[in-house]
Amino acid sequence: MLHRIFGECETCGAPARPFAGICADCGTASPIRPAQIAALAGVSILLLAILVGANRLWHTLIAWRETNFSRLQHAPALFGPPGPTARPNTEINFAWIEKAMADCDREARRHLDALYFLVTPLAATNGNVQRWTQISLGNIGSTITLLASKDALSGLREGSLAVFPGQFVFSIVESTTNVTYTWKPATGVSEFVMREALAVKSFKPGFQILGTDGETAWATTPAVQRPACYWLSALLHT
Repeated sequence: MLHRIFGECETCGAPARPFAGICADCGTASPIRPAQIAALAGVSILLLAILVGANRLWHTLIAWRETNFSRLQHAPALFGPPGPTARPNTEINFAWIEKAMADCDREARRHLDALYFLVTPLAATNGNVQRWTQISLGNIGSTITLLASKDALSGLREGSLAVFPGQFVFSIVESTTNVTYTWKPATGVSEFVMREALAVKSFKPGFQILGTDGETAWATTPAVQRPACYWLSALLHT
């Protein structure tokens, strides 16, 4: 196609090279033709138009970015992991504790000669223990408040209470003989069983928080033996 624009050598007929004054094949002088000048001008104009257009586009993009910079900073990312689309639900389902209570109660009714306990150690997430002492069922020593199971579950679901993460030792003392029964250290919601416990007519529960309490704290009021699991929701004043 180039030979149509730039022509051929008049002597040997070889295609003329663009803007060359001498034929490369035969050495004959080959003057630059008007078509060549027109082609050069056309290419130059095209290149100039491309450069001008690119320059205008660049400045337009820069101006748009400066105008919308603050909005872009708060725009979501186009790539990468998506962010949360809704506010996370802070309420946690504690139905497993209710199930553990029901299971413990069912086992206690099947084994009437044993004592069953389900202990839920708790801590106030906001440090407001006074709120719970007003509706407590009693105390164990001066640092533990016993709560009704419904109140404990309500506090857990709303986030004002949390399961105490530390280790504790649970014990009971028989009220008439003062014989103490102690289980191994436990963490979290725990079940304790005492087999062949018909001789224990009444008892007082005791707590010791490992690493904090030097001695076991005891409840002041004894509980009477009954064919059911004892649910102890113990709010620890930590």
